[in-house]
Amino acid sequence: MPGEDDLYISYARTDGRGVVKSCYDAMHGFGIRASFEARAHTTATDLDSRIEQAVSQATALAVCLTPGVLQQPDERLRREIIYAQLLEKPIALLHHPSYRARHLPPLLAHLDVISFYNRALKEDFRAGARRLLDWYQQERRFVPGPLHDVPQYGYLARLYQQIVAYLQAVFITSPVPLLYAIPIGSDELGIHRHALSDEIFEYLDDFSNAFEYLQSRAIMAGEADTGKTVTLLAYARHAIMNRLEDGTQPLPILASAATWPPFSRQPLSEWLAHLTGLDEVRVADLVDEGQIFLLVDHLHYLGTHQEDLPSCLIQLIRSYIEGDSTGSGWLPQRPLRHNQVLISGRIRDLGLLSAQLNDIGLITLQPLSDEQIEDYLVPYPDLQAAVFDTPLGLDLSRNLFFLSLLCQLFELRPGVLRKLQAFASDLKDLQRYLLSLYIEEKHQTLNGTHFALEALHHYAGQLAIIGIMQSHLHGNNPLSAGVNRASIAESLGEGLTAQLLDELCALDLIVEVPGTPDTVQFIHPDLRDFLAEKLCLNSLEQTGSVLNKRQAIWILGELGSRDAVPAVIDHLLQASQLALRREAAIALGKIGDLRALDPLEYAMGNDVHWMVRQKSVEALGQLGGLSIAAILRMGLNDDNGNVRASALKQLVQVGGISMLDELMGYLSDEDPGVRWQAANAIAELGESAIDPLLEVLVNVDLDAYQGAIEALGLMGEQAVEPLLAALRRGPPELRRGVGESLVKIGEKALPWLLREIDAGNTNTKAMVATILGEIGHADALPSLIDLIDHPNPWVRINVTYALGEIKDERAIPVLEPLLADTTEPFYNERICNIAADALWKIGTPEAQGLVEDWRRHSYPLEDD
Repeated sequence: MPGEDDLYISYARTDGRGVVKSCYDAMHGFGIRASFEARAHTTATDLDSRIEQAVSQATALAVCLTPGVLQQPDERLRREIIYAQLLEKPIALLHHPSYRARHLPPLLAHLDVISFYNRALKEDFRAGARRLLDWYQQERRFVPGPLHDVPQYGYLARLYQQIVAYLQAVFITSPVPLLYAIPIGSDELGIHRHALSDEIFEYLDDFSNAFEYLQSRAIMAGEADTGKTVTLLAYARHAIMNRLEDGTQPLPILASAATWPPFSRQPLSEWLAHLTGLDEVRVADLVDEGQIFLLVDHLHYLGTHQEDLPSCLIQLIRSYIEGDSTGSGWLPQRPLRHNQVLISGRIRDLGLLSAQLNDIGLITLQPLSDEQIEDYLVPYPDLQAAVFDTPLGLDLSRNLFFLSLLCQLFELRPGVLRKLQAFASDLKDLQRYLLSLYIEEKHQTLNGTHFALEALHHYAGQLAIIGIMQSHLHGNNPLSAGVNRASIAESLGEGLTAQLLDELCALDLIVEVPGTPDTVQFIHPDLRDFLAEKLCLNSLEQTGSVLNKRQAIWILGELGSRDAVPAVIDHLLQASQLALRREAAIALGKIGDLRALDPLEYAMGNDVHWMVRQKSVEALGQLGGLSIAAILRMGLNDDNGNVRASALKQLVQVGGISMLDELMGYLSDEDPGVRWQAANAIAELGESAIDPLLEVLVNVDLDAYQGAIEALGLMGEQAVEPLLAALRRGPPELRRGVGESLVKIGEKALPWLLREIDAGNTNTKAMVATILGEIGHADALPSLIDLIDHPNPWVRINVTYALGEIKDERAIPVLEPLLADTTEPFYNERICNIAADALWKIGTPEAQGLVEDWRRHSYPLEDD
């Protein structure tokens, strides 16, 4: 703990070890408590924040000047000096008489200098030690330096301290040396573009070398708990120091991908200014000047749903990073084309990235190997033996967090070895035991706690639940990282929130998220999930509101809690409230435990409400396997169409129904959901299903007809001719469905559609014009323009609409005269109104200017 007589001694690791030891001994001889970093340097020591923690606990800093300091200060020395200045600590330079002030680097030139030692004259050393003592006891003062004048200094200082707090919390013991892989190809500038299967990888233990090799623009990919966030933050710290020492270096900006709104037109500078609190105009200028270093974490949380990730990712990179509007339809202000970029996330499909991104490299973070784990556990031989001898030992230790946690708990409670051996097969149970033990140990060691251990678990569990719910409501992955302070205060109140967050931070259970304003997170997702699960299980065992119980069941389902299965089954079978029974069925499907099989079968056949029966069917399908098929077939006889549709869908997915004749029978079901599921399954059978579907089209059964049309629409270009025939001659009330099916086929249907619009009758031309507009391909433009003066107003309206959907500026001269056409062939559908809408959709300044002039001067809309 810090005290009034703490002096931290900084030195060059290349040549200052003897000097620092002499200084340390001298200070102790004077009764001054002193400290210095004695660890040997490894790549792992560059990842933690122990240096900064030691500096923060000191009253002052003394720097031993040696040639190693003056020539090129190493990273750890720079961290000591810069962080001390950020914290406004007094600093003294212990100076050799032969060195002159002009030799000092800018980082040190403004500091107090004490002539401290001369190796040739021992008495000079003793005199120098007394001068240091006098400075420390009487004269020490903080002297601001040039880094305090660096633009954005306040922002950089806050970000550095946030990073230190994060690294302090997540590293329970020393970090593990990590291994990074970069693909090496024949083209130095395009090494990341080749297919990964053809790559040769080079493995590096220094991230800086890998990043610089990729010209400071890279994606860092890896599985969960391999050290991506730690690496990114440690390198952000390095970039902060570079900027503080030299204001011409890029300004690091740390962001979470979860804060980026997918498919948004938000300018880049606005997003970055919001994250940093800096002036948006200044941020925009820095982007233009190539002076931004953007570090984005949590890439796997990008998008509203996980399946959106590839499209969101490509849009983010192409628009913001490469300055390319391909695929997004717009070009944001000031892309990051000439700026440094590092993006981190759990990306499984690395081939997708290397194939579609042109200007950014790829670094993969390797999982811990057996050799790395063995080396890390050398200081703990008994633990090392247990890890390699027990079934779950290695599985647990491949997770960086739990490997670190296990080492600390072993130091505190060696009996943890027996528990390690006791958990023979359930890794999650072992993890929960270690997390519970960790919280207990931290609580015991903290002086002046506000919460008893049980209360701490309760309120920390509430915080975990708030975080999961907040992420879900904001459209992000339910397991995203941060919890907004305002949301916590809204649920718990301002006073309790402040007290709770202070204590959880002091216990190193949560930490502020660097680069994300007013947001905290648990030090590991498994800790958050453990606390949320424990509180939710307690909620189900107690009397409480339906809302709280429903929320608890939902969270337990999201977490896949097998411990919750008995309680959730009880709610499925016994709860009087529909909401609880329905939520219980959904949760049991997500958990996937076979103990739920019989209860779900019972609920599917007996629950009084179709929603519960439907969700039970879906849950049975999630349990999977052909053995479920016989049970699911019972759902096909339900009197509710939604239940029958779900049963058919699940049967197809588990392989319990695949015969064409049987599927065709469901095309005539009175429920549209059942017909849609049958159509999907039939479409998967391909060309063999076309003739039977054509036979359906000549029948008068409208339900079956609609189902056949839907199936054909899912089969691609081979179904275009039958669909066009149905468009010409089918029942008028179903032609819209035919059009929707053709739109689903998309561009592949264009050749047939263009022939049809040229040769078809008036009704067909009107319908095909709408279809071409929905497809939105520019190849349709000439044929549509040829019809703009068609005598039939229905054709003209549909063509005008289609030109707006295609959004091609070549249509502007054709649409402009229509702004004067006030013909109203249908009620409240004037040609000029539709032309104005079409021009506005085209979106160019010329097109939108025409619309504004039309509104302002000649033909204002009747209904604005």
